[in-house]
Amino acid sequence: QESIAKVQRGDDRFRAVSDNMPESLTLKDLDGRFMLVNKQFETWHGVHQDEVLGKTSAALPTLGSDEEVRTLNSQDERRVIETGRAVLFERLIRLNDGKQHWLRVSKYPVFDSEGNVTAIGTSAQDITEQRRLETLLHDAVESIPDGFALYDTDDRLALYNENFFKGREEIKDIVMLGMTYEEQLRAVEERGLREKYHRTGHMTVEERLRLHRNPGEPFEIGLPNGRELFITEFRTNAGGIGSIRTDITRLKIIEEE
Repeated sequence: QESIAKVQRGDDRFRAVSDNMPESLTLKDLDGRFMLVNKQFETWHGVHQDEVLGKTSAALPTLGSDEEVRTLNSQDERRVIETGRAVLFERLIRLNDGKQHWLRVSKYPVFDSEGNVTAIGTSAQDITEQRRLETLLHDAVESIPDGFALYDTDDRLALYNENFFKGREEIKDIVMLGMTYEEQLRAVEERGLREKYHRTGHMTVEERLRLHRNPGEPFEIGLPNGRELFITEFRTNAGGIGSIRTDITRLKIIEEE
């Protein structure tokens, strides 16, 4: 009796924790039947656990008619079972409020003492608001008329707009998110393009790196197509580096006249 009471107390504690999580949490057997759901899952899908335990996702009001999502979920769960590895993805799903929500989902294997997969756990976080803000940020950055790039505290490219490559289309397939500025410079140099794009007194990679890592006065560069750019680099409050490239070709023509 005492051991049974300990197990029940453990179950009660687990239920108390899982029911107070902001994320949705479920546990399914290898046939895709629910073994456990928490309160957030019940709220999102408009069900009580008694209505879904022992049943598949087809029993959910939110997913019962969405065959595409249910098929994708089944494929993900099958992959977890076959590989014994977790999968992470983002998916658009209609919840009980009738609205489409972006969920960040993690499906992971649950092993027994012998290392066999016995169940599939799923945790899901609503990232709809985060997605909305990301869309707003993307729109704002793409609306900047100048070229813009942001490097993080490790000097890796974290953000840029299409205008960042204006007049320099040849390097668009070289520069990628996650590259350090040094990797970017050396990759461009290996293509034999760096001298074309930096009319800065034959500046070496090391000199350009020093200028980039210690932002100071803005400077100008000339592109092989005749365009002139005004480069402004600055430190952000978080320790990253921002770079703005302003096309001053028309201004230069006016000055020469």
